[in-house]
Amino acid sequence: MAVPFCKMRPELRKLLAGAKAEIAALRWTLEALPLSATETAVAGSARQNLLRLAAELSAHEGVTHWAISMRLFGKGDFFHRLEKGGHPRSDTYEKALGLLSQRWPEDLEWPKGVERPAAPKQKGAA
Repeated sequence: MAVPFCKMRPELRKLLAGAKAEIAALRWTLEALPLSATETAVAGSARQNLLRLAAELSAHEGVTHWAISMRLFGKGDFFHRLEKGGHPRSDTYEKALGLLSQRWPEDLEWPKGVERPAAPKQKGAA
């Protein structure tokens, strides 16, 4: 059974707080490392693809990208972070593409230049 942080022995709280701080420092260091030219191009195009899809879908449905983000991820800041220069991880990009593809309206053409993921196979379909 997990013990709440506030009920831990003081020396364990101090040790855990120090470990959290070290992990945060390592994360900041990793995020500050420059991307290679290939990684930058891939991350940039993934970012641009998602922003383009969100813009077209939000314009079609008459909502903001915040609403699209809420529908896909249950939080509204995903596309906002991309607009501010953030880059999606590859698994997040694939997940977002899949979710957008599944929810894409039939009366709206999928944007050219953005590869649409294959529809998932239905159970029992041969």
